[in-house]
Amino acid sequence: MCVSIVRPLSLVCLLLLSALTSAGTIDRTADADQYLRLLQSDRDYVRLQVIKELGWVGITDPRLFDLVADRVEAEAFGRLDEARLSVMYWGVLALAGSGAEEYVPLLNRLVEDAAQSEIKAAAAQAIAHMPVARQWNLIINDDSRVNSVIPPFIVMFLNMLNADDLALKKLALEQIQLEGLSNQYVLDDIAGQIRSNYSNNSTEEIWVETVTLACRVLIEIGGSGYVDVVKAVARKSPNAELRHAVKKVLRDSSKK
Repeated sequence: MCVSIVRPLSLVCLLLLSALTSAGTIDRTADADQYLRLLQSDRDYVRLQVIKELGWVGITDPRLFDLVADRVEAEAFGRLDEARLSVMYWGVLALAGSGAEEYVPLLNRLVEDAAQSEIKAAAAQAIAHMPVARQWNLIINDDSRVNSVIPPFIVMFLNMLNADDLALKKLALEQIQLEGLSNQYVLDDIAGQIRSNYSNNSTEEIWVETVTLACRVLIEIGGSGYVDVVKAVARKSPNAELRHAVKKVLRDSSKK
């Protein structure tokens, strides 16, 4: 299998495009098999990309996380050069994506005994995020939207976008923006959520950031077909901070 990993979602999309079964479910075991092969690659950048994605793609296969945990245990306690530190840092964070308590003792030991503060901080973050990741995995893998029309990798993003958790919504938007994922189902869903929620006057910073990012994604990827949706937010939102941020999105788009 030849995979070009230039942008994070390229790997995810390639894996999940072939994951639709005749029963209309997402076969994550097949995804995990391919991730495992890539994780055993002799190319460092491929392994690092896989490790980064394991933190959020919703795959929980222990074969993957056991391999990551073994490498973390073998290397992450000692002093590392910059390149290995980056790999181990992301490896520690990836363990949270499993949602599996069996990795908590290793993470606790890293918090106590790792030689470098970056690893200690990553381990503490992974422990804190693990219960959240466990819930995210359930949301991401919900197959209720899978059908013969909507590909599985699109379903994954629709699940994330429709989650109640703003952090998961924002993560989905960030990955969609990074990939430039131009899909009508995704863009229409984002537009519909903006129409339904921009009148909210929430003061939560993450809410303002998420709606602003959603507007930016629509403008950057969806183009002129979604300009009116974004302009409505800039004109009508009762939240002054959001209006200001979205006006900047429109100004930025006019310069391109």
